[in-house]
Amino acid sequence: MSIIRVAPPASGANTTVVVNGRTYSAVGAKAIGEILFSANPTTTHTITLDGTAIEFITSGATGSEVNLGGSLAVTIANLLAFIAVSTDAGINSMTYSFDGSVLKCIAAAGGTAGNSLTIATTVTGASVSGSTLSGGTATGGTLDVPGFDGDALVAAGWTRVAKLVTTATRPPVTDPQSYGVGSQRFDTTINTLITWNGSAWIDPVTGASV
Repeated sequence: MSIIRVAPPASGANTTVVVNGRTYSAVGAKAIGEILFSANPTTTHTITLDGTAIEFITSGATGSEVNLGGSLAVTIANLLAFIAVSTDAGINSMTYSFDGSVLKCIAAAGGTAGNSLTIATTVTGASVSGSTLSGGTATGGTLDVPGFDGDALVAAGWTRVAKLVTTATRPPVTDPQSYGVGSQRFDTTINTLITWNGSAWIDPVTGASV
């Protein structure tokens, strides 16, 4: 199966396209982080979500406080209920879910800006995956997709960059019948776009053989 590299349009209805049941989007990946709990928090412990501290207390929670439950699961349920109605910009910069003993914090929007969202905790035994979320990727950019999906994306207004090859699987220079001068491939072995000049594969920027 051939793989091609495509670039989405900068704007418009077709920045997100569903092809053969798969969704392709110009929107960057969302940054993610985790807070791992080893036990139920105790009173005065906090978690901080993008600069907003939330304190766990025994009862009577007000403001940015959350009541402790008899177990970690109940405490986190109370936390998620508090978050669900929060209007705080820092808290609402992320979305949250709880899996086992892990609070997952995901940037509300895709893109690299999510990599600067902070998480922290003073809960004894708890740890964070990092001081900030990570994994957010820029909007736009390119995607590597199966050739049959790529054809549909190009028809929807996406730009075909090049078919992906390795140095070992490039079309042979001794048999150029299936491609012409100016044909391009993206060589993943050397991470470079290459162009056929009629006798060799070259770097289109430098003109050097590659």
